[in-house]
Amino acid sequence: VTRDVSLGFARCALNNPDLTAILFEMHINPSISTTPYAPLDNLSYFADSEKEILFSMHTIFRIRQCQQLEERLWKVQLELTSDNDEHLVQITERMRTEITGGTDWH
Repeated sequence: VTRDVSLGFARCALNNPDLTAILFEMHINPSISTTPYAPLDNLSYFADSEKEILFSMHTIFRIRQCQQLEERLWKVQLELTSDNDEHLVQITERMRTEITGGTDWH
């Protein structure tokens, strides 16, 4: 049911030829994630038809895969990262170095 509701929202964008619709599919492994999130099943007005989740600020997802479903309709699979994700730490450090000019070359 939830996927059908999401696809319905995404397909609404197809009425406008200037838009591309994107369906985000989020994968969350609660055993490795340190990012706070909360399911809103008991709080949401749309609890019967939608599975809404509230994520904390600065939540970071890794793109796992992009797949074209139809013309101008894409599915993007996302994976929730943890704060101690090695790849994320490396990227953050690299960005910090580039922004602050960590070498004599900058």
